Amino acid sequence: MTVGARIHDIRVQRGLSLRELARLSAVSHSQLSAIEHGRTGTSVDNLVRIARALEVSLATLTGEDTRDAHTGRLVEETAPYMGSIGREGERGHKVESAALPPGLTDLRDDPIVGPELDDEWVRLLAGLSLHGRRPRTKQAWLSAYIVLKMLFKAEAE
Repeated sequence: MTVGARIHDIRVQRGLSLRELARLSAVSHSQLSAIEHGRTGTSVDNLVRIARALEVSLATLTGEDTRDAHTGRLVEETAPYMGSIGREGERGHKVESAALPPGLTDLRDDPIVGPELDDEWVRLLAGLSLHGRRPRTKQAWLSAYIVLKMLFKAEAE
């Protein structure tokens, strides 16, 4: 399977249109189409942007992926950002903004909410995924954070 075919499969699996992926990755719609159809190659920089937008590792795009034996769908064994930011409970491991998924960096840098997000919260949020989909915007990450915060607070009471 080619890189373009993998990009197409993951994009469709994630429910993204070509235009949405172009917006999220900052790679033009026409170039993405050409890559998916195998009419052109692309730079490593563009592959990194596409991988981040699709929330998969670069290894997944280049063929070092895992497929579900029953469905044949691409599967990430771990959240793609977790290797870069450390595992939950690792105290003292500083979470780097460059390793965070899109939108979560914006939330962490927010002057109001950001100070509440210690490294443990950031690791927890960065690992969120439901049916292969993850929050993409600052607002979506904020919503996830608020819901989790309320759940943990209710559990503690």
